[in-house]
Amino acid sequence: IEKMSPQFVKIYNQSLQAEKMGLDEIAGLGYRKSVEFLIKDYAIYENPEKEEKIKNTWMKVCIENYIDDKRIQTLAERSDWIGNDEAHYIRKQEDRDIEDMKKFIKAMVYFIGMTLITDDAASMEPKK
Repeated sequence: IEKMSPQFVKIYNQSLQAEKMGLDEIAGLGYRKSVEFLIKDYAIYENPEKEEKIKNTWMKVCIENYIDDKRIQTLAERSDWIGNDEAHYIRKQEDRDIEDMKKFIKAMVYFIGMTLITDDAASMEPKK
């Protein structure tokens, strides 16, 4: 993940630090931003020929058009919802918070990481 999306790792870790410092009103925005970097970097990994288009599209559109794994789509979409609540005056997801978003991010990292590892394994050729 760090190689594919170093900015995700940086933003996520800064958000964790903010949360640990009691800056709970801004940590959620950071987690939301980290999700955008993770999703867009993964979409670019999967669709390198569409890099510029992916960089310039809304995250919701990016999730719908460039992420094929339904599990990652669901986790990213729900993280986006919670993250948007962190930026707005009125919450729509009143029963969810950044703890849920962090769980969803961890699951996304797991699924994306498994894809990266599988792609690496598939790149091996038998030795003769």
